[in-house]
Amino acid sequence: MSFYRTPEKAGSDSDLLKKIELEVTPRRAGVGPRGKRRHSPGVDEKLSLFEDRICLMFKNLKEDIDLKFKKIESKLIDIHKNTGDIEKSMEFLATNFEEMSKKVDNLEQQIKNKQTQIDNLEDKYENLQRSARSSTLEIRNVPNSPNETKEVLSSYIVQMSESVGAKMSSNDIKDIFRVPGKSETNKPIIAELTTTIQKLRLIKAVKSFNVSNRANKLNAFHLGLRGHSSPVFVVEHLTSKGNRLHYLARELTRAGQYKYCWTSNGKVFVRKMDGAPLVLINSEEQIEGLKSLK
Repeated sequence: MSFYRTPEKAGSDSDLLKKIELEVTPRRAGVGPRGKRRHSPGVDEKLSLFEDRICLMFKNLKEDIDLKFKKIESKLIDIHKNTGDIEKSMEFLATNFEEMSKKVDNLEQQIKNKQTQIDNLEDKYENLQRSARSSTLEIRNVPNSPNETKEVLSSYIVQMSESVGAKMSSNDIKDIFRVPGKSETNKPIIAELTTTIQKLRLIKAVKSFNVSNRANKLNAFHLGLRGHSSPVFVVEHLTSKGNRLHYLARELTRAGQYKYCWTSNGKVFVRKMDGAPLVLINSEEQIEGLKSLK
């Protein structure tokens, strides 16, 4: 029997290529069998310095952050403290404000009480003045004459009473005078009669005379002043407050809101129309209220 040698198996293509690459590709300097780069001593030193520098930077950054946090914490503590002080101040102010409010309320109440007392005193004074003038007349627009005396002024009243049909004598005149003022103006004559009844009787007679003699109403001629024909007006002698209220009340009639306005016993009255109830005027505020009513 003859024996044959088994031929060697040819390597695979991939193994062959690897072998060729190892033989052909030259090795680079400084590269080991596994392809790792070998660091020289200078490079290692530089890397160490770089690491130290990075660590220092982080350390400085941490210290800077810590410092800033401490400052912020200190400021927060101050803010908290200031907030506490503000809260205390607010509580103090609130307490003081409450006390001041009570004092103001108390003062306002005292003022109201005092005003009520003042109003009551003014009413009493007004009533006293009305009572003192209950028998007093005011004759307006009587021409001035030289050397006027009480006797001359009394003669005007006596002559006027005869003209209007309510005859009286000088004995019925308790006092008479002309209100002081410039001579070129006709200041009113104030005449106080002996009784209130005489005053009311004379005023009523003058009104009736003017109604009956619309073309020749009461004037200076009827008082014995020859050559004069200026109109003469006889009214109640009102107080300062009464005059003011009467003036304002007449504005209601001029505006057409009320038809009648008159005085009686020193008081002022208005009436809206015939048959309507009369309204006693007590204050300027009341008149303003009547103006606002439609």
